[in-house]
Amino acid sequence: DWVMARIREATITPVPCKSDMRKELVPNISETDCLEAMHLVLADGSVYAGDAAIERLLPLLRPGWSWLRFFFRIPGARLVTPMLYRYIARHRYALAGFFRNAQNDKPCGKDRNCSL
Repeated sequence: DWVMARIREATITPVPCKSDMRKELVPNISETDCLEAMHLVLADGSVYAGDAAIERLLPLLRPGWSWLRFFFRIPGARLVTPMLYRYIARHRYALAGFFRNAQNDKPCGKDRNCSL
């Protein structure tokens, strides 16, 4: 949802991990792997996961967000980004709740469903 709300044009199609669509389009990505990290599959069949997928999505974001791609050019950033991605992925519900509370003063649902 966060990426789709900030993408410049409809150049990507989100596919839920637990869907038949994922099984048809990318049978080589298991449900477990899909749930563990975001994946980006390019038209040529190249697959990027986690921080590598983020790096390739950043140029597609609207101005105001695409500047984040320059983070990957900082010397040593590629050593840190996998750990940062895993940390954010592991704590995404708490982070989403923090941002939602800061913006709307509304907590995430009891089912821990929240979005940025």
